Amino acid sequence: MKRFMSRLMFYSVTFAIIILLIWFLSMIPKVRWEIVDSNSMITDIPTVHDFVPLGITFEESNDHSLKFIHPFEKAWTCFIAFGIGKTSDGNNTVIFHNALPQLYGKGIVRIHFNDNLYLINLQAPLYFDSGGRIYKYPTVYCYGKFKSIKYVVSVSYYERTRLWIHVIKPLESSNGIKLEIEAKARGAPLWFGKSRGPYTLFGFYTLKKDVDIWSSFWDPGTFKGNLTIPGRGSFRISGSFIFVRSIHMPFRGEDPPLGFPAQGQYVWIQQEDLDLMIGYVPNPAPEIIREFKSYSYGRINFPNRRLTFRFDEFKYFDSGGPKPFEMRIIGKYEKGVVNLTGKPFDYFPKGRWDWKHEGIWWGRGKRASWGRTFSIWTGIITLDGETIKVNAIGISEHHRVEGALPWTQNSQSP
Repeated sequence: MKRFMSRLMFYSVTFAIIILLIWFLSMIPKVRWEIVDSNSMITDIPTVHDFVPLGITFEESNDHSLKFIHPFEKAWTCFIAFGIGKTSDGNNTVIFHNALPQLYGKGIVRIHFNDNLYLINLQAPLYFDSGGRIYKYPTVYCYGKFKSIKYVVSVSYYERTRLWIHVIKPLESSNGIKLEIEAKARGAPLWFGKSRGPYTLFGFYTLKKDVDIWSSFWDPGTFKGNLTIPGRGSFRISGSFIFVRSIHMPFRGEDPPLGFPAQGQYVWIQQEDLDLMIGYVPNPAPEIIREFKSYSYGRINFPNRRLTFRFDEFKYFDSGGPKPFEMRIIGKYEKGVVNLTGKPFDYFPKGRWDWKHEGIWWGRGKRASWGRTFSIWTGIITLDGETIKVNAIGISEHHRVEGALPWTQNSQSP
């Protein structure tokens, strides 16, 4: 009997150790990605290799399409041109947020012209021209379709002058939407990570116990160009521009479906001598998700003065719900303080936002939403004792979980 009990105890302990070992190994990332609290100290001007990191993240196939290489097989990527401005007569508001397709998925062109929204669906693969084969400068491009009209959509980058060129044009018809803009970048970008890392946290996946990490840069500037919309006419347009370049990976290498990368609130604000860019990712359940905390990253540029400052010490809060109606950013940086309020005048998706993404692993019954806001930001920023009044345009992206933002409109100022 004693021998039986001894063996039973031995097998029970051994089984428990095996279970613990399996659990421990499951928590270790399959690829050792390095995560840091912030990369906003980087002020490098993006190179063509940052734009399209061949040999690190991508390889160029014989047909010039881009493919992920090891260890980025589970990554997804973004090439997004954002702009917000006016027609030359000042009578029409133009917004575009055009995402070229992920390498194995879809992308979409979104153009707002006043209250009208025009969409062009884009399809992978994504192609690359290093310059000279089709395009003058290094370019990523793809193809799409809208109302039976086929399109080619491209983003080019001329590193020497920090020139971004974004073109949407019909392939076979002259009766389609056309957009041709040139954007001149200014000031320092906001970096979330270089292609080789270390990386920062983008959001918390909702279906599996993993997080989305990314390498990314935002390059702000101003644009001028032409927009043609059938039935409405052709317009000279100009305004604010930012190019968003990012590569996303699941930290632990979990297989899809991963769900929605929730919680990130990302904001860019611009006026004549100001670019403010932030990313804020609060932990939605710190009592459960103990490995990660809340993260804030930011940068402030005063381009006419050739000044740029890191801006990680801030708090973001808003009116709550799936769709924010008012936003606040309050914080400090090396030379002053920031106190801004944003009020949206347009949204994507337009109309009602609902809590849609269900099945959140850390919160039974909770839901998530995603959308973008286009806002007017007002308030003050101080710089070495000078008070700068802000009346600026802004674009923000919201990845939200029901009840998870730690501040609301009624919160006390930090």
